[in-house]
Amino acid sequence: MKNTFDYITKIIEEELFKINVKIKGLVLLEILKYKIIDQLNSNINNIILKNDFEENFEKLYENENRKINVKLKSNNLSKVNLNTEIDNDYLIICLKGNIEINLEDHIKKKNFNYKCLPMRGVVISNKSKFSLNFLLKSIILEITTEDKIFDIENQKNTTI
Repeated sequence: MKNTFDYITKIIEEELFKINVKIKGLVLLEILKYKIIDQLNSNINNIILKNDFEENFEKLYENENRKINVKLKSNNLSKVNLNTEIDNDYLIICLKGNIEINLEDHIKKKNFNYKCLPMRGVVISNKSKFSLNFLLKSIILEITTEDKIFDIENQKNTTI
């Protein structure tokens, strides 16, 4: 699992270097989602997704524009997180096993159920309320992003 986490963090580092710093929030997470899944699918033979016991790995990327937290979680038993409300934009990718996600629409007060299959992911915006059901023997990649600068225009005054 440690090698898999190192490989995923290497993909994220490379992609963050390529992505324009003005791209942030949900769009950044969507781009990362597709890049990570494409890279993992192309190298699926070299990746070992085995969870004999529960492991958690975490890495933090931080620069002047954004803060990104990456977590790889392994669950041997089913686990449920009820009514979670997040402060940052959130990407969850199911690497092995299944996840059931129950999103609450705060405007219409309706629930939306989504079953996330392996090598699929979903991006959830900040201030969303949701429940997660990690099924038996699942491996999950979670990425959260926090933007530090909300103004994307030039910060310096330039004169000719």
